[in-house]
Amino acid sequence: MNNLLGKEKSRYLLQHKDNPVNWYAWGEEAFEKARTENKPIFLSIGYSSCHWCHVMAHECFEDLEIAKVLNDSFVSIKLDKEEYPDIDGFYMDFLVRNFGSGGWPLNVFLNHNNIPFYGMTYLPKYNFLMLLNQVLEEFHKNTKIKTTGIGERFKLKKVDRGEAKKLLESVSFDNVYDVFGPRFPQALFLFYKLHKGLNIEQELEEDIIMKGLFDHVEGGWFRYSVDSEWKIPHFEKMLYDQATLLFLCAEVYCKSKNESVKYAIEKTIFWLKTHMKLPSGLYGSATDADTKDSEGHYYSIEKTNDEKTKTLFRLDECGVHENRFMPWINFAFYKENPDESNKIINLYKEARKNIDSPGLDNKSVMSWNCFLGFSLLRCADALGDDSIKNMALNLFDNILKYHVKDKIFHVVYDTEGFESLEYLEDYASYLLFLSEIVKIKPELKDKAEDFITIIEKKFVKEDYLVNTTGTFFDNPNLLYDMPFPSGGSILLYALLNLNHDKLEYFASLTYGVLELIKKDPSFFGLWLYCFEKLFGEH
Repeated sequence: MNNLLGKEKSRYLLQHKDNPVNWYAWGEEAFEKARTENKPIFLSIGYSSCHWCHVMAHECFEDLEIAKVLNDSFVSIKLDKEEYPDIDGFYMDFLVRNFGSGGWPLNVFLNHNNIPFYGMTYLPKYNFLMLLNQVLEEFHKNTKIKTTGIGERFKLKKVDRGEAKKLLESVSFDNVYDVFGPRFPQALFLFYKLHKGLNIEQELEEDIIMKGLFDHVEGGWFRYSVDSEWKIPHFEKMLYDQATLLFLCAEVYCKSKNESVKYAIEKTIFWLKTHMKLPSGLYGSATDADTKDSEGHYYSIEKTNDEKTKTLFRLDECGVHENRFMPWINFAFYKENPDESNKIINLYKEARKNIDSPGLDNKSVMSWNCFLGFSLLRCADALGDDSIKNMALNLFDNILKYHVKDKIFHVVYDTEGFESLEYLEDYASYLLFLSEIVKIKPELKDKAEDFITIIEKKFVKEDYLVNTTGTFFDNPNLLYDMPFPSGGSILLYALLNLNHDKLEYFASLTYGVLELIKKDPSFFGLWLYCFEKLFGEH
C-alpha cells in the first residue's frame, strides 16, 4: 500500500503525501483496515502553518525506521484540524484531561471504536519510536483497551434561569491570568472587560499592538507570544486572530479614538487584502511560521546602526530571535515623524520581496470568514471608511457564492465545498454577519429570520443546543471562546445584535455553560457578555 494523501485538498495533508508512512485520510477505509488486521490506529492531527507539526514530520514521519513500525503495526491517519474541529476538540479534550496539557501536533492512539487510550504532542524520533513499541505491546495484551466504547457522551448540565443568574453572579475573576498567563491575545475576554468598564489599555495597546505580537512592517497579528513580555511571537498568522482582534479594536476605537488602535486596524486590513485574500474573494486560513530560511526569519531584521530605525522599532528593548530583532513600535516617534517612519518601514517591506515568504493555506473556513466580515463592518463604522465596508460586502457576496448551498460548507477549497458535518459556529457566524449587513440592507431582515429557523431545526436536539449535526465528537472545547468564539456564544450575540425575541429561548438551552465559565472565565468572554446583557448588569 502507498500513502493515500495525494488525492486530498488540504494543504496540511498534502504536505505529508510523500512521507514513507502509509497515511490514510480520516474515513471508513482506515477504520475497516484497523478492524480487519487487528491493529491500533495512530491519529496525527495538525494544521499547515503549525511549526512543531513540521518539526515532527521531518524528524519522525520522513524517517524510514519510524515509517516501518507504523506501516507494519498501526493504521496511520492524518487529519487537518481545521477541516474537522469537532474531532480535533474531542481528542484534545482527552489529551488535556489525562496528560495536563495539549497542543499540536496532537497525536493519539485509538482502538477500533475510535476511543483514545494514549496521546502526546511533539516527540523527537527515538522517544517516539520507544513509545510506539510500548503502545503496541499494551494494545495487544490489554483487552479492556480494545473493547472500550464511547460511554456517556458530553452534554451540558440542564440549568434553569434562576440558577443561571446565580451562577453568573458567582463568577470570580481573581487571579485569572495566574492560570493562563498573558501570552495569548484574549480578544473576546478583553471585549468583555471593555464592556465592564475596565481598563484594557495595557493589554491591548501596549502589549498586543505595540510589541512583538504585531507585524509592524506589513501588518497583522501573530498567533501568540512565546514569552510573558510579548517579545517573540509564534510566527504563524491565523485568520481568526485577525477577525477577533479587529472586532475588539473597532469597539475600542469607537470609545477612545486612540490612534494606535486605528494604526493596527488599517495596517491589518491592508495586509489581509494583499496577503490572505484568495482568487475566490474569500480569505485563507493562515500563513506559515516557517520559510526555507528558518522560523520567523521573514519577520525579523538584522542589527542596524541607523539611530532612527533603532528608535522606531525599539531595538534596545524588543525581542531577539536567532540573532535577529523582532520589531516593536515607538508610536510616539511614529506619530511625530510619519514620513521618516514610513520610509523606514517601506525599506523593510521592500527587502522582504527578496527573501522566501511564508506560504498561505488556501482553505476558506466559513466561520472565520463570516466573523471577519462582521468585524470589517464594525471597523468601517468606527473609522467612517466606505472602502472597508465595500470590502466586507464583497466578502459577503463570495461567502454566498461558494459556502452557502443547500447546506453550509465549513471549508471551501478554491470554489469547491469540502464534505463534512455541519457546524453551529458556521451557521451562527453567518447569522452574525447578516445581523450587521441588515443595518445596511434592511431588505435582508427576512433572510435573517429564515436562517434562525434553519439553525433551530439543525442544532436544537432534545432541548439542547448542539455544536454539530453529528454528536459523537461533541466536547467542551467547542464551547470555549478561545481562540475563536463558540458557535453558541456567536448565536446569542447575533440575536442581541438583531434585538430578536428568540434570544431568551436559545439562551435557555445553553445556561449549563455557566458551570464551565465558573472554572475558566477568561475562556468565555463572549458568553459572559451575552449572559450579562440577557440578565442585566450585575
